[in-house]
Amino acid sequence: MKLTVALARTKLDDEIGYGYALISAAESLALPELLTSKPYLRLTEAHEKLSDGRYKPRKNAYTEELRDIDRRRDRSYRSLVLAIQSAACSGFADEEEAAKPLVALIEHYGSSFTRGSTGGESAYLNKLLVDLKSPSCAAAISQLGLEKKVAQIEELESEFARCQRLSDGDRGAKMHILSASTVRHDFEEAVRVFMVYLQAKLMEEDDERWSKFCGRVSTLNKELATREALRAAARKRKKKNEDIQP
Repeated sequence: MKLTVALARTKLDDEIGYGYALISAAESLALPELLTSKPYLRLTEAHEKLSDGRYKPRKNAYTEELRDIDRRRDRSYRSLVLAIQSAACSGFADEEEAAKPLVALIEHYGSSFTRGSTGGESAYLNKLLVDLKSPSCAAAISQLGLEKKVAQIEELESEFARCQRLSDGDRGAKMHILSASTVRHDFEEAVRVFMVYLQAKLMEEDDERWSKFCGRVSTLNKELATREALRAAARKRKKKNEDIQP
C-alpha cells in the first residue's frame, strides 16, 4: 500500500481532526518504537501547535473552557474504549463475552469521534450514548462495571454543549484562517515525513501490528480524500449555478 495524503486544500478543522485520528490510532497501537520515533514526536508537536492555533484567534470568552472540556471529553472516551478493549482480551470468558457488543459498537463507528470539528465529535458521542443504552450494550456495561465511565462521558458532553451554546452567543470575531501560516505548513510537512517513515517500516518490519496500523492510516487518508472530493464537487456545482443565474 502507498501512504500519501493531500492536505493543501483541506479545511482547517478537518486537518486538525485528521491529526487527532492519526495520533489516536498510534496510541491505540501502543508500539513503543512508534511512539518514541522522531517522526511521530514531530507530528504530535506540530499538531498541538496547529490545534492551539485554532482556538487562540477566536477571541471568545469561552474558548479556553471549551478547549478544556474537549480534552477531558477525549480522555474520558479513550478511557472507556481502553476498558472495553481490556475486557475483550482479559482471558476471562465472561468478560470477553460481555465485551463483544461494545467492541462491535466501537468498531462500527470507527474514527468518527476523532474526525473533523468538535461539533462532529458531539454528534458522534450523542449517537454513541444512545446506542450504549440498547439492551445488549446496557447489560454489558453493567456486567463490566463501566457505568461510571459512561456517565462521565454523558456529563462532559452535556457540559460541552452548554459551553458551546454560550460560546456561539459570544462569538465576536471571525475565525482566523491559517492556510498560509507557518504552523499549518509545519504540520503538513510533519505528516509527509511521518508517511515516509511508515512506508519504510511497512517494508522492513515483520510485526503484523505495523501492517495493521498502516492499513488504518491508509483508510484515514482515503476518508479525508473522499470528503475533500465531495466538498470540491459541491463548490463546483455552486459556482456553476451562480454562473447561470440571470
